[in-house]
Amino acid sequence: DAAASQALDDPVKFAGKITAGKRVALTEDFMIIARLESLIAGTGLADARHRAELYIDAGTDGIMIHSNRRDPDDLFEFVSGYDAMCERMGRRPLLVAVPTTYNQHSDRELASLGFDIIIHANQQLRSSHRAMNGVVQSILETGSSWQADELSTSTKEIFSLVGHDRITATDRERSEALRLPVIIPAAGRDEVFSEGPKSLIPVAGKPILEHQLESIRKAGLKRTVIVRGHEGGQFDTYATDENLSFSDNPRYLETHSLYSLMRAAEHMDQGFVVIVSDILFDHEILSRLVRSGKDIVLAIDNSYTYHNHDIDKKLDMVVSRKSFNSQLRSLRREWMTELVRIGKNIDADLADYEFIGMAYFSEEGARTLRTVYDELLGASDGPFHEAASFAHADITDMLQELINRGYLVHSVEATKGWMEIHSRQDVEVAEAEMAAMPQGV
Repeated sequence: DAAASQALDDPVKFAGKITAGKRVALTEDFMIIARLESLIAGTGLADARHRAELYIDAGTDGIMIHSNRRDPDDLFEFVSGYDAMCERMGRRPLLVAVPTTYNQHSDRELASLGFDIIIHANQQLRSSHRAMNGVVQSILETGSSWQADELSTSTKEIFSLVGHDRITATDRERSEALRLPVIIPAAGRDEVFSEGPKSLIPVAGKPILEHQLESIRKAGLKRTVIVRGHEGGQFDTYATDENLSFSDNPRYLETHSLYSLMRAAEHMDQGFVVIVSDILFDHEILSRLVRSGKDIVLAIDNSYTYHNHDIDKKLDMVVSRKSFNSQLRSLRREWMTELVRIGKNIDADLADYEFIGMAYFSEEGARTLRTVYDELLGASDGPFHEAASFAHADITDMLQELINRGYLVHSVEATKGWMEIHSRQDVEVAEAEMAAMPQGV
């Protein structure tokens, strides 16, 4: 409460400023510390105590009593009576010391006297000034900065201290995300939407594919690979998009989603995301998959238990490891659990999730997928898990094969933020929900 000339502010006015500040504070974490300059300005110990009482009554969160004396006996006398003063007033704000001149007294000693906070105010600035002078003098005397290296912090350490490492790591993640392809197997023919690829069915004025591309870009990814088959020429309108590329499945009538996915194997070297062609989804689900840190991760949902889907569609059911161990249940939203079974023929009473048709494969996960697929391609004969043959296998059949071979398949939960377009009625429901959403959502 002092100006540069050490003319102290009127204590009543200053107390009013403290009260006004406390009145408009939005959170208790914001603290007001009243600084007492009485001992420096020469107005004496009695003035310091009087001001402290006014400021405490006004609601200050702390009292910083200052002194410029080497042996501040008057400051220590103020401290010795501080607790008794606070007891009379019914509250004790924190007591703050700034031992710039009396720093021969240790922090432990000052704390034992009653100080709660000790601030070493300008030692860093003063010491850095001396160090810089020494470095400059060395360079001038030797004509080289080599000798000054031993007096200096390394550039690498400085970069780390200012957060350059974190920025570099973030940039690396973004760069990896830009390279990570999203593969959309869209080759099959759907009896309900037989007029063309299901991926191009319009919902709210634009194809499902365009909704998916928007979510993919919001998640920070760009590269998308479309696997074409039924009426594949209808995708030609997207041929000018430099972030889109195409693979073809000419055998789409005699194969299924696994074969279509592996037609894009040349794009899997650095890992990939696979998204089925008939879902609308929020970009956060995709972001969580990519950030999961696991090699093979599926997006799953347990809300199927509240709906009766059996009348029109068999779901890809999932049984998780935590179903067998109650200790693995958790209140954490992003709890990741290991999966043990997946498929359409799993009893709904045994399953605890459904697979929503989105999965992430890291570079290692993609390598595992390709290795096992290539091995089975030449050896598998007859039924393959729930499929009549390996050629007609679904992606879930391969996931079950990986689980059976001991590879870990994890999951992230996505209870909301997605919808499958399975029927004309689903289109109507999706359009109604989109119309009710605020603009920009």
